[in-house]
Amino acid sequence: MDDTLHALRSRIAELPGYGSSDDRRRSDELVRAYAGEALAAMQQRIAASELARSLGAPILRTEFANQAAFRGFESEPSNDAAIARVAQADVVLVELADRAASVEASDAQAFAVEVQSALDERDRAMLEGARAPAP
Repeated sequence: MDDTLHALRSRIAELPGYGSSDDRRRSDELVRAYAGEALAAMQQRIAASELARSLGAPILRTEFANQAAFRGFESEPSNDAAIARVAQADVVLVELADRAASVEASDAQAFAVEVQSALDERDRAMLEGARAPAP
């Protein structure tokens, strides 16, 4: 988990981690904002392309927490493994955000699908982490 937090904090210095409910809420906001800003910049960069529209859905998903997924994870994640899975999903999303600046317009649609998949995995990790029994 230390490596995962280090990877996230190397890009988002103020990320508090996942130790408390408040930390999880703030980390969620910061990761979504980081990804959303990168996607919005990419969308603006390729705005002349019809493919820029493919980024609308993932951008919208970064603007708002998925409350169905986040509520249980925020209040009572089941165990450290559940927290680590969400943190790893956050690393994947942040790494995709870092790639956004170099994605060409012709690859925007495939990249948007990749981001949607990463957001889906993040939501799954939160949902399963909230439900999984503690070992």
